[in-house]
Amino acid sequence: MKEKYIEHSPIGGSTAPRWLACPGSVRLCKDIEPTSSKYADEGKCAHIVAANMLGGNKPTAKIPLELAKYYTDDMELHAKTYVDFIENLRSSYTFSEILVEHKFSLEHIHKGMFGTNDACIHAPFSALHILDFKYGQGVPVEVWNNAQLMYYALGALHELKCDVDIVYMHIVQPRSFGEKIKTSEIPATALQQWGGEVLKKGAELALSDNAPLKAGKHCREYFCPARNSCPALQGQLESAVGTELSNITNASFPAPDKLPAERLAKILSLADDIENWLADVKSYATAKAMQGVIIPDFKLVEKEAKRSITDPVVAVKELISKGYVAEQLYEQKLLSISALEKICGKEVIAHLCSKKKGDIILVHKTDKRPEITIMAEEFPSITTGDNSNE
Repeated sequence: MKEKYIEHSPIGGSTAPRWLACPGSVRLCKDIEPTSSKYADEGKCAHIVAANMLGGNKPTAKIPLELAKYYTDDMELHAKTYVDFIENLRSSYTFSEILVEHKFSLEHIHKGMFGTNDACIHAPFSALHILDFKYGQGVPVEVWNNAQLMYYALGALHELKCDVDIVYMHIVQPRSFGEKIKTSEIPATALQQWGGEVLKKGAELALSDNAPLKAGKHCREYFCPARNSCPALQGQLESAVGTELSNITNASFPAPDKLPAERLAKILSLADDIENWLADVKSYATAKAMQGVIIPDFKLVEKEAKRSITDPVVAVKELISKGYVAEQLYEQKLLSISALEKICGKEVIAHLCSKKKGDIILVHKTDKRPEITIMAEEFPSITTGDNSNE
C-alpha cells in the first residue's frame, strides 16, 4: 500500500471538474494561500480511517493530533460501508491488486498533471475499478461523466498497463441523502479519447494567459478558493438580482411577491451560490480585519460566550456533598442509531426505527427525489413573464 502524496497539482484530479468547467479558475487561484475548514478536516480524518481499515490496521492509527477530534464511531461505520464495498468487489476476482491513496501521474497527457486516488482495484486482463470515498453529506456527487474519476482512471490505465475493455468508476458517499453507492462504466477506448480531446485541451486552456472564467455550480460543489473574488461569479449574481452589487441598498431588492415565476426560477437557481458567496465574503472580510485592515462601517467584537461548567468532576462532588443525588445531576440518553447498530446489528434494531415524513421544500428539477404534486387551487397563482420595468 502506498503513502499519500501531499502536494497538489493546479490541474490535478480532485479539481478537474472545476478547471475543466472554468479554465480561468487556475489563474485566479494561483496566488491564494490554501486554507482548510472543519468539513475538509473531517473528510481528511475519514479518509485516514478508511485507509487504515483497508490496510488491516486499527481505524484510529496514524490520525494526526489536529484531526483526532473529528473521529467518531459513526465515522468508522461510514468508512466501513466504503471498505465493505471494496472487499466485495475484490472477492469477485481470483486475483486483484489494490492501490490505496495512490498518486497517479498523467504526464503523458500534459506536464504537471497528477492526482491522488482514494482506491483503485486492478484485476489483470479482467477489470479496472476506480473508487472515490466522499464523506460530505451536503452535495450528492454524480458518478456519470465524473471528470475526477476519469482523470484517475487514465492515470491507472497508463501506469498499470491495464488490458481491459471497460473501466468501472464508483462513488461511495455513505452520508448522502440519496444513493450511498453509485457506479458508472466507460469503454477504455472512449476514456482514452476523452483524455486526448477533452482533458489535454482543457489543461492547455487552463494554463493559458487568457483562460476564460465561467461561473456555475462547480464554484460551490468543488469549493473554488477564488469564490469571494471571482468577477464571473459576481457578474452572475448581479444578473440574477438585476443590478450591480455596489448599487444595492436595503430598498433596492425587489419584493418576492412582485417577481414573475421566470425571475424567481433564475434567482432560486443561484440561491446556494449567493448564500455561499456572501458567507465567503464575510469570512474573508473578518480575516482581513483580524490582520488589522479597516473595513469601513464595520468593527470586530467578541461573541457572547455561553456558560459552561468549569470542572464537571469537582461540580458533581460539591453538589453531592450538599445533598443532591447523581440521578438529579445527569440525564440518561439513548445512543444514536448508528451506535446502536454497531453494538446490536442493523437487523436487531431495524423494526425499532422509523422515519418521519419530511417537510416539503423547493429544489431544482435535477434533484433525484420524486416530485410532489400540489393542487394548483390550494395556493395563489404566480404570474409568468417578466413584466418588471428593470
